[in-house]
Amino acid sequence: MTDTIIYNIMRIMSNRRQFYVQHFEPLGLAHGQWILLRRICENPGIYQESLTKMVNMDKGNLARKLADMEEKGLIERTVSQKDRRAAELYPAEAGKALLPEILKVDQAWKDYILEGLTPEQCTLLENITEHMKTRSEQIFDQYGTAGSQEDESDKNT
Repeated sequence: MTDTIIYNIMRIMSNRRQFYVQHFEPLGLAHGQWILLRRICENPGIYQESLTKMVNMDKGNLARKLADMEEKGLIERTVSQKDRRAAELYPAEAGKALLPEILKVDQAWKDYILEGLTPEQCTLLENITEHMKTRSEQIFDQYGTAGSQEDESDKNT
């Protein structure tokens, strides 16, 4: 039974990834960039370090994705006036223009996958998966440090 639960969660995330790739690649967004752009639009001026924690992505992978997005004209990086070592991230006009489509696709996925569930079932599912997420984060305290981090686009948005 537990194998089925984990397998089903993995399949849902795989299907979600494929769905998002199909919708975001035509917009010029590589895998995982949509969530970065969304978070930057929602938090203009966010520090790169804060974004790393928010999306649970390793610093190197995040830096590469941000460099690509900056090159595409989707975001702008500026040196923080408060801390010269820190980069503040802002959405560029081209990035802001993509936000409505990002939100639309994200909502379409959520609406479709949760269709047919009652509000009570959604609440129960949210509580169960929150418990599982918390436990999965705590395992590293018990058994050692994390290996590779899960991709940011796999997080709940």
